[in-house]
Amino acid sequence: MQIELTSLITSIKDGDYDSHSLQIIPGSFEISNGAFAEMSNPRYSRGASGVVFFAETPNGNSLAIRFPLGDLPDSEYWDRMKSISNIQSAKSNNSWGENPLVPFEVVEHAIMVDGQWIPAIVMPNLKDCKTLGDRVKEYYRLGMREKLLEISEALTNLGRFLERTEWDHGDISPGNIMVSSNGEISLIDPDTLRHSRIRDPPVREMGHPCCSHPRRSSREMEEDLFLIPLRLLILQVDYLSSIIGQTCPIYPDDDDEILISDRDLKDPNSSELFQKMAEEGFQVSVEQITRACSCDSIPGANKILSRFIVENPIPNRHVLNTRNRRSLTTFKPRPNQTNLTRRSGDMPLTIPGSLSKAGNGTNSTSATPRDIERVVSEARLRFADGQVRHTSKVAKRIKKATGIDLKETARLEGMSGFVDILNNSSLDVYFEGRQENPHEKVAILPQ
Repeated sequence: MQIELTSLITSIKDGDYDSHSLQIIPGSFEISNGAFAEMSNPRYSRGASGVVFFAETPNGNSLAIRFPLGDLPDSEYWDRMKSISNIQSAKSNNSWGENPLVPFEVVEHAIMVDGQWIPAIVMPNLKDCKTLGDRVKEYYRLGMREKLLEISEALTNLGRFLERTEWDHGDISPGNIMVSSNGEISLIDPDTLRHSRIRDPPVREMGHPCCSHPRRSSREMEEDLFLIPLRLLILQVDYLSSIIGQTCPIYPDDDDEILISDRDLKDPNSSELFQKMAEEGFQVSVEQITRACSCDSIPGANKILSRFIVENPIPNRHVLNTRNRRSLTTFKPRPNQTNLTRRSGDMPLTIPGSLSKAGNGTNSTSATPRDIERVVSEARLRFADGQVRHTSKVAKRIKKATGIDLKETARLEGMSGFVDILNNSSLDVYFEGRQENPHEKVAILPQ
């Protein structure tokens, strides 16, 4: 089914929507300014695959209601949106600092178009906010250096949030980040919002060209898609804050471009903008981005770019073996974290003998010692650097790289899951978490 903007406007004007399900006052859709009242249409903001209208709730709040445009998404899309919404609204998701994700709900019977009920995504209307692109350009023109520096810090905190949690976003750009008048930022566009517990959607969007790696995969969503766009945005904001009062070729009419364009990213070594940035004090950042954009893949590029969280390093095994080694009790856990634990000392540091022989019992059909070895080898190759990561993310990446079903492999070898595989390996492993989930995060030490 094709959804046309004119059909949506007609349905709104005719009252063909479920105000109860949408939790709005009937007839409260905001009206755009028109020459004649009878010719006025509801105010809207149109995007590539949807359109947002604005209406009022009985308690006086304003909601943004997004309807699809073009092809009506299938049930799998709406089911995924519901899952994202449920996880996002869970209390456990708000356990790390301020949550910059805008909450939303899926309303299945929202509006009637051509005799069929059409779903909608409903979220708060961020009235006090402007897009990141608009805010940055406004503050630059007004010479407000401190405000730009506040935005840079807010973007850095967004990066820390995405690194610390299991969220990712496939389309971070100046038009999808909203900035309030007091500097708080909100990340919108739930279509490309990702969570490690939910299957990724088909790749329909590649991110805005001014923020997307030139060789981003069109077949699958790679890990940590947020890193490159945020590093690009922070570089631009920091650069503008350093040249307040000078003439700079910003993009005045495009919410999704500030300074950097897709031309700079496709050929970074020839970019006059990158060259100018490097000459004016941003050489390290420019060199990282230039090298990252020259990589053949996002995983390769992400290894070059600086991360947002610099972990307090867990001592490597050589330090742990020294006489005056620091007690683990001296480590300060991050906010909302209660413990940092080493795996039990009586757990073996090598693969048990029972795992070195195939054919033990009737359940040894698909899992083999070689599978365990490949998992351990992949973990050592990719993650043995002492950094603390979500255990579920590590497992997901290893499964993706090896094609091995970790849970099934562990079960067939008499183990409960990925944590057991790590604990029964030769890896030097520490776990960190809360009381209810002591293995939430893992650090694998260099060997």
